[in-house]
Amino acid sequence: MAKKRAAAPEDSPGPIALSVTQMAERCQLSRSRFSFLVRAGVFPGPSREAGRRPYYPADLIERCLEVRRTGVGANGKVVMFNHSRKTRRVREERE
Repeated sequence: MAKKRAAAPEDSPGPIALSVTQMAERCQLSRSRFSFLVRAGVFPGPSREAGRRPYYPADLIERCLEVRRTGVGANGKVVMFNHSRKTRRVREERE
């Protein structure tokens, strides 16, 4: 029988760390587009420890989400993001 996770309290902080794939999902981008934007300096790069896979700790998660929210990259340049298709469909159905 699978263990059930306890529900996180509503006032709890976000996750301690996310993988690159999870961070891309949080930013509503594909992993390849997210990686391209990391290389371009728009998003900060992940942390790495010797012999371990890259991850985003809580402070970098907040910085990435701020870039997505404000449209100002970590390099200080303006970046434009397209809306996801799901958002467009919902908007079209409402009109």
